[in-house]
Amino acid sequence: MSVSQDGKTLTTWNAGATLVANYSITSDSWTQVPYAVNGLTGVLHATTDPTTGAIYLPAGSPTNPSDMLKYTYATGQAVIETIPSTLVVIKSYYSFVWSYNGTKIILFGGHVGTELSVANIYILDIKSMTWSEGPIAPDTRSHMACAVSGDNFIVWGDSTHDIFWSANNTAHL
Repeated sequence: MSVSQDGKTLTTWNAGATLVANYSITSDSWTQVPYAVNGLTGVLHATTDPTTGAIYLPAGSPTNPSDMLKYTYATGQAVIETIPSTLVVIKSYYSFVWSYNGTKIILFGGHVGTELSVANIYILDIKSMTWSEGPIAPDTRSHMACAVSGDNFIVWGDSTHDIFWSANNTAHL
């Protein structure tokens, strides 16, 4: 799910389904977005650019896993941003947050293929649209929440093979 820059619209992103929809908080109504994220599976997370209001969705293309889906509320259009890279592969259940004053996005953890959780950190530079690899986190995680505060990347909660939604761990990376 993502939130519009003005905070008045929520968008649900249902990977592999034919429905992506906006919910207007002010009019209490749903409208379909004319784009389906076909060919993708799992739970995908989106984030709103704090500067432009554009929505970014990693693994936004089933043919090139490092691509990014970019959706603009003002136009109602979704386009694929091609990002040549071998670093990022299709994931689900990851965390995805803005950082560095809105110039970069951090993608952490999640599932890759048949692996249940990974500890990889990837950083997307928005200006150059280039992925780089960050440090490997001390623990593998998926289904977690992340935030950025100053120079701190904060992770809490997770699920692994045995534990689902254990919110007792917090990591500062």
